[in-house]
Amino acid sequence: MQDFYEPCLEQSIAYDRAVAYFSSSVLVVAAQGLTAFIRGGGRMRLVTSPKLSEADIEAIEQGIQQREEAIARALLRSIESAAMPPFTFTDCRCG
Repeated sequence: MQDFYEPCLEQSIAYDRAVAYFSSSVLVVAAQGLTAFIRGGGRMRLVTSPKLSEADIEAIEQGIQQREEAIARALLRSIESAAMPPFTFTDCRCG
């Protein structure tokens, strides 16, 4: 892991993997490389068997929920900034 995956992940922007069985515990082992991968905006896509642990399913659902909440917050900020009236010099009470 330390000789291959961590250095590769640290330099990567995408990680695609197809495996028969998956456990998130393998991600813990590669945590150092994943930290740099995530900070660099990396995107991970996994294709796995439908047999996931309950903990893995909960983690995936939590990640999806957090992503949706982040999108909703960004959209709300965009709408709020668009709803603000534009500033004009007639609004300024100078002199």
